[in-house]
Amino acid sequence: LERAGVQGIVNSSYTDSEESPRRWKEKVGLLCINTSREYEDVKKVFLDWERHLSPNARVVVHGSDQPGPSQVIKEYLGNLGDFTFEQRVGTSMVIRVDKCVHYWVIDSNEIGTCKHCGRKRMKGGDN
Repeated sequence: LERAGVQGIVNSSYTDSEESPRRWKEKVGLLCINTSREYEDVKKVFLDWERHLSPNARVVVHGSDQPGPSQVIKEYLGNLGDFTFEQRVGTSMVIRVDKCVHYWVIDSNEIGTCKHCGRKRMKGGDN
């Protein structure tokens, strides 16, 4: 952190305590989720920390090639999800907070396309 010159702005905190998100006061710009690969564990970390994410936050989910993390990512990127895909690096996926305030234009097949960003929303909740 010192070499990168970010020691004053980066809080490198590792914890698996359920107490940490409840006591956390600041916004988080980068959240790395590297927990078990079980759906319930990944989802819990996401739910616990989501309210602390800054408007431009990125979330790195390790093990995105596994069923648990993959399902959580799919839910957050889905029709009503508040995140968009940014990039995949190995078995990790980076998603970011979706900044668009969507204005959906629905076609005759009930497929919606956001007028502003082009994001598609499918009938039945699948993307």
